[in-house]
Amino acid sequence: MTSTTPTAKHKITPRALLEIKAPHAPHVSPDGKRVVFEVSEADFEESRYVSRLWLADVAEGRSRQITFSYEGEHAPRWSPDGRWIAFLSARPDMTEPPPEDEEDEHKDQLWILPADGGEARKLTTAKEGVRDYAWAPDSISIIYLVDEARPEPLQLVHTDRRKRKVDPVVEHEEKPRRQFWEIGIEEKKPELLYTGDRGIADFDISPDGQKIAFISNETGDPNDYHKFDLFLLYIGEPNGGGEEGKTGGGEEGEHPDELPEPRRIVERAGAKFDPEWSADGTRIAFISGRDPALSYAQECIWTVDSEGGVPTNLFESEAFDAHGILWPKSGPILALVSDRTNRPLVAVSPDSVIPVTAPDSVVSCLDFHASPDGSVIVAALEDDRTPPELYVLENGTRRPLSELNKDFTERYALPHQEVIRWQTDIGEVEGILVHPTDEESNRKSPLIVQIHGGPKGQAANTLRNYGQHAVWAAEGYRVLMPNYRGSEGYGHDFAVSNRRDLGGGDFRDIMAGVDAIVERGLAEPGRIGIMGGSYGGYMTNWAIGQTDRFAAAISMFGIFSLVTDFSNSALSQWDPDYMGAFYWEDPEVYRKCSPATHLDKIRTPVLILHGDSDDNTNISNSREMYQALRARGVTCEFVHYPREGHGVREPNHKLDEMRRCLAWFDKYVRHTGEAVIAYRLEDKVKHEGYELHVLRVDEGEYAGRTEEDGRFIEVSFSLASGEAVEAGWQFALADAVLETADGSACALAGVPVNAGGGKFLVEGADLSVNVQPDEKTGRLSVALTLAYAIPQEGGEFTIRIADFPPVAFAVGPKEEKPEGATETDHEAEPNAPFTTDEPALETPREVVNT
Repeated sequence: MTSTTPTAKHKITPRALLEIKAPHAPHVSPDGKRVVFEVSEADFEESRYVSRLWLADVAEGRSRQITFSYEGEHAPRWSPDGRWIAFLSARPDMTEPPPEDEEDEHKDQLWILPADGGEARKLTTAKEGVRDYAWAPDSISIIYLVDEARPEPLQLVHTDRRKRKVDPVVEHEEKPRRQFWEIGIEEKKPELLYTGDRGIADFDISPDGQKIAFISNETGDPNDYHKFDLFLLYIGEPNGGGEEGKTGGGEEGEHPDELPEPRRIVERAGAKFDPEWSADGTRIAFISGRDPALSYAQECIWTVDSEGGVPTNLFESEAFDAHGILWPKSGPILALVSDRTNRPLVAVSPDSVIPVTAPDSVVSCLDFHASPDGSVIVAALEDDRTPPELYVLENGTRRPLSELNKDFTERYALPHQEVIRWQTDIGEVEGILVHPTDEESNRKSPLIVQIHGGPKGQAANTLRNYGQHAVWAAEGYRVLMPNYRGSEGYGHDFAVSNRRDLGGGDFRDIMAGVDAIVERGLAEPGRIGIMGGSYGGYMTNWAIGQTDRFAAAISMFGIFSLVTDFSNSALSQWDPDYMGAFYWEDPEVYRKCSPATHLDKIRTPVLILHGDSDDNTNISNSREMYQALRARGVTCEFVHYPREGHGVREPNHKLDEMRRCLAWFDKYVRHTGEAVIAYRLEDKVKHEGYELHVLRVDEGEYAGRTEEDGRFIEVSFSLASGEAVEAGWQFALADAVLETADGSACALAGVPVNAGGGKFLVEGADLSVNVQPDEKTGRLSVALTLAYAIPQEGGEFTIRIADFPPVAFAVGPKEEKPEGATETDHEAEPNAPFTTDEPALETPREVVNT
């Protein structure tokens, strides 16, 4: 089988994948005619992701952006009467003075936006920000969840101590209690409904507005993720809402006279999540594990009488794992589930589970919503051939509502992906095999084994994942992503089959998959690498202590010692959950299953990557591994990223991470440790006592130049001698030659300079730089930025500087500025009608590890 992708298309790069815009949190209007949703995109200048709101017309299938603030907006929701769109944002309120305390900045507050056009209005000024919210059924008010604010005297003390840098961190210091408040959208006067415990999280309001169903672990400790239970809180009389019928009152900041006491309503152990009321208010649906004793059990959908009792499992005969549910006013429960290598949407009733997305399609649902009557269902979907978009689902088909990434498949050559299966000692195991984009699919190529996290995670058949497998395919690698035992989407028994056996059966499943690909003649036994993050990092560390079959490894925020992991993780319950005991109760199982135990067998070159602020798999794991490997003389490199937690998220850090990963496997897998013959952007190229460092490539725009003059890029690089030299160097700029993939030279446009408030090009046929040795060190060094004219569509390029080896990089098609885009931080003009021209507390460990 050969690739049919046109060779004229561009090679997928890390930046190309990071530039993909992702729709999330769709919310359908009550009449089913419009959808508000958020779109997340990378801001490379600020190295952050930001979400802003868009609006889609269901009938016409068109969408447009409606908010533009720097801070961004998220969690949009229509009012039940369809007159307002509420959302959360940390944007400043331009009608009020800035907060006196800088701590009050950058905290989410409630805003509402008129659905028929106009500016957004800020509703809340919650001291600790708004965690979550829901509209009251009458659309007159909104109920929201916050952390209890410190009393004013204590806040003054806290502020003073912080300014004087008296700010010690007390581990497991008591967290603030959480409160439900209600605010009317007209008078904007908040009323305290209930002060509860420290662990209140997801909640849903009953159809009559009388009750709140919420989950809580009662402590607020993220390590108590297995203790979330379902509670019922009475907040008013039937058909109440607004200012009447509430149980209490009082001024802002005061407790009501009579505090309603919530009660547990499920007679069953085990964590519970995502409560949803039925339309008649008689039952509540929620997600909970099949086995209440195991946090990584199959996640099923249950319903219980709203007054309490024994719940009913709607997944009794299903193998799906549920991730999110919605219960429309009519029709069955809608659920996002893991199903083997897909994430479809299904409709769940007491006697059946049927697909909403086409049952035979490759699809991964990011998020979904439906109109109140269930007649209009929308979902953010992606698959193995297309980036994510928003769709309306109709009779097993999908109709697009957005075109956020419409040119991606035309611009880039896509890899061929297939679901493959192989036999192990427990039967059949499957995974995703990604083939190189630039060669025949039945030809041998270097193989990268990418291990998902969890272990109760999933390798989904999509174009994107954390390891950016499409980039590896574009670079000529084949990628295997196995769903080894312990993965989700294969039923309860499969999910719990590696209990007290981490690194045992799951490792055998992975190696059997590698053997199957080698036997098909698709991989060379001497050119196989392994990589993974979180539990995938654990498995990488484990694998290289069990076998020498991997030419290189990349360990990403992985576990090295289970004792170290338990002792340093904010989610340390994960370790005894899987080990079946604490390490002092059964030290042998911790020793047996720790990669550190097999350190003396590791000889594989390892690149270790971690975030400095990872409180899940603490960086102590990677540091221990690095120190031990260094002491043993094993080839290794340890790179850690400031501000990053469990996984690298900042776009520019992600680009650096991928560059290092590609360079590591190019050297040790593709070239089996020999000299690298292909250098990439940011690689340090050493040659005859000098070092070249091509730092970055940027778009170039200059005063006096228009689009008719063509497209320009700026290439920045540095040159330095390793030792002192006796004479200077007259470096001719013409010696820096930029070539396209076919060897054609790109014209050197000049040297960019900033002058007179603008950027200009210094041009000339014989430009040169006279570089002299440093007076103190005697070393030569120079840093330059040169501008070149390139084709509008971009492409693959190499730059040859003097007699250094060439450095390759890719430039995507030039981004066009969206029509109507402005620099304003506000919505569309006042009174203009809308037209269509990643809580940490509530997240179980196994999900965080994915």
